[in-house]
Amino acid sequence: MRYSHRRILNGWTLLSAFLLLCGCGSGPAMVDRNGVTLNLVLPANFDPSRTYPWVIFNHGAGQLGSAIATGDPNTQGLAAALSAAGYVVVSSNYRTQNCWGNQACVEDIRNLYDAFTQKLHLEAKPFVIGTSMGGIVSWNAIIHGDFVPQAVVGIFPACNLPDMYNNPSFARDIQKDYGFTNRSNFAIATKGFDPVGSENLEPLTKFPILMWSSYGDQAVKKTANADLLASKVNALGGSASVITTTGDHGDISNFQPDALVNFFNAAHHAD
Repeated sequence: MRYSHRRILNGWTLLSAFLLLCGCGSGPAMVDRNGVTLNLVLPANFDPSRTYPWVIFNHGAGQLGSAIATGDPNTQGLAAALSAAGYVVVSSNYRTQNCWGNQACVEDIRNLYDAFTQKLHLEAKPFVIGTSMGGIVSWNAIIHGDFVPQAVVGIFPACNLPDMYNNPSFARDIQKDYGFTNRSNFAIATKGFDPVGSENLEPLTKFPILMWSSYGDQAVKKTANADLLASKVNALGGSASVITTTGDHGDISNFQPDALVNFFNAAHHAD
């Protein structure tokens, strides 16, 4: 299915969004309280007086939050499907692009939540999508109390910080983000920020979780990440499911916009 009727805005205030939609002009870029760029995709015929369901998109390593609007056709396809279904989609570029869910990134997500709920009429509980590194960003934001979502989707989501640190492609960024240089300091420096190792997974039992992940994924291993998190959440009485996809990291089989919209719609109607 092709989704073409949408309004895409990269960081506009509510006033700017209204002006752009009505053809009246434009305004300054929207940033959070720390100057981090925020991104926005609006449904067609957006009405500023209405209250909308909304989705926080948390990007993967090497991406920016602006991927919901430009640069990545798979991510754009998800945002387009959601906006066509009546959802507002938002994202942050984060203070550090590859933040791996550290304290600053948790604060970035809270700042995003505050900025958009103050500027737009949005439901109190957002939906969340986390892709790759954005999985850890999402889980940590929720565990650390940024908000309670209606539902969360993980797309090949990282859930296991030690496992990701063992991947040489990510180790240097993780050390930088958590402020340590010696592997022996990993556990102390990252304490409280490993989702699958968290002593407080109870917040993840309050909403349905659906994840797409492949056994062929060499970057974010399914058994150590999506499968492990799902088993821990379900053991606590939560509802987490994993759909097995194909191919390596980023394979298109992980991007299923119709199924994603249906999952969010079901959670929205049930809430």
